[in-house]
Amino acid sequence: MIPQRYNVCRLFILLSFLTASLAAFGQSYCGLENSTVPIPSPTSGAVIVPSHYSTFTSPSSGYSSYTEPDIVGTTSTCVVWGATNGLSETGQAVTMQNYATQNPFNADDSLISVANTSGTNYIVKNPALGNGGGVVVSPNNMPASTTWIIVWDTANPAVFYYGQGSSVMKGTIGGTSCNSSAKWNGAPNCTVTTTTLYTSPSYSNLQFNEQDVSADGLHFWIADAGQDTGSTVHFLLMTLNSTNATSATLTATVTLDGTGGKSLGYHKPGILPNNYLFINPDSGNDALYNTSGNLVINTLQSQGGHADFGTDPVTGKIVGVSVWYQGTSANGCTDGSYYGGVGLLDLQPGDSSFNTVIRCLSLNSPENYSGLQGGGWHYSWRDTSANWIVSDMITAGSGCPSSSAPQCFNSMQPSTSNWDARQEEIVAWNAQGTEIMRLVHHRSREGGNGGGYWSQPRPAISRDGQYIAFTSNFNISSGDSVEGTTNVFVIPFQVGSVTPPNPPTGLSANVSQ
Repeated sequence: MIPQRYNVCRLFILLSFLTASLAAFGQSYCGLENSTVPIPSPTSGAVIVPSHYSTFTSPSSGYSSYTEPDIVGTTSTCVVWGATNGLSETGQAVTMQNYATQNPFNADDSLISVANTSGTNYIVKNPALGNGGGVVVSPNNMPASTTWIIVWDTANPAVFYYGQGSSVMKGTIGGTSCNSSAKWNGAPNCTVTTTTLYTSPSYSNLQFNEQDVSADGLHFWIADAGQDTGSTVHFLLMTLNSTNATSATLTATVTLDGTGGKSLGYHKPGILPNNYLFINPDSGNDALYNTSGNLVINTLQSQGGHADFGTDPVTGKIVGVSVWYQGTSANGCTDGSYYGGVGLLDLQPGDSSFNTVIRCLSLNSPENYSGLQGGGWHYSWRDTSANWIVSDMITAGSGCPSSSAPQCFNSMQPSTSNWDARQEEIVAWNAQGTEIMRLVHHRSREGGNGGGYWSQPRPAISRDGQYIAFTSNFNISSGDSVEGTTNVFVIPFQVGSVTPPNPPTGLSANVSQ
């Protein structure tokens, strides 16, 4: 069923202002879909060319929203919030929220963790909440950490976790008016109080990488990156004594052995709802380990390790979402090639259909018109209460396919003849496999020489399913010679029965499913 909008976008036009109260009144998908666009099977008629592609200006100079009128030739207006201004905040052109599988939003969605490519991390407000945006914890006030990646506590909006050498640490944001009730009005001078949760006698370089706290809020895997030398990599399962923990214990150790001098790497770890560890090695198939550190299966084949995990709302099974390449003849979801369809892989231990795709989310929707990643590239689910899975549609691989490609840095204006269905869009699939929402043109364009890694959007949905953060250079080719000038942006994604925080009086912000 095609979602029916309640003229949310038109309300923005009619009101023509975005006050603090209206900031919380989100629209779900910025008008990219309408009743003439078939779901879930796009055809040539579903090509939606972004307007003002080469002249559009992103909100890089401040922390307010902006509109993109007439994105589908109607009066709809899309609202996207600029969350960072990396050039003024850190002096660097490339700012991002890291990865789709790492939740950048804190427990009440009021803060977003961001970083740049030099390893500088800091914390900003979520401007879509009507709190004015801006830096809350400046880079100078962030604690020293092994890497710039932090993970948020699931209950306390002021608490996050990080690695520091041989220790697992907790950071608590504080200071004058540095709390959610005050909308973090002490910014940007909020400070961080640190607590040591665990210190290892054996490992020296503990760090998170593209991962999140578990669904129960009490577990996470952390890697000893110092061991990533081509021989051994250790993953440690930490158990917090409670949410907003004062200590953590080491539950299990997974040891990966890189033979023949080939490092297995510590990137793309994922945690399942049962706290199992998914890992994408540098070579070979993906693997799954249980909470005792034992190998469960090593024949998983995802789309380059790009996967996220949750509980299937239909069957109740633990599943992963990605383009999967095993069982292709039976799952009806992918043709077994690099450009297959996205589906849910059964990862329920002991299940008769274990390691097979049980549902295709993109049936009969071949996005591979001219090199688009089939079904999306990066996935963010986090088992959200709304059961929506977010993905970005980008060109296959990195770099520019040709000098005339509109997704690369040049002055070419897209048209129906050179643009594909869902190209450069952020989409949301529901886990039931019945709907696909096309949310917004992310407009992030790749640089040359095989680059464009951090300009990939990597959209990440909040735990409550109400907000999506993504990275984009929004057509700005200045700055970094490969990435352009990237920043972090936010769109509201408030659907079904989810109630926006502080909604304006007398307006309905829900979208029927």
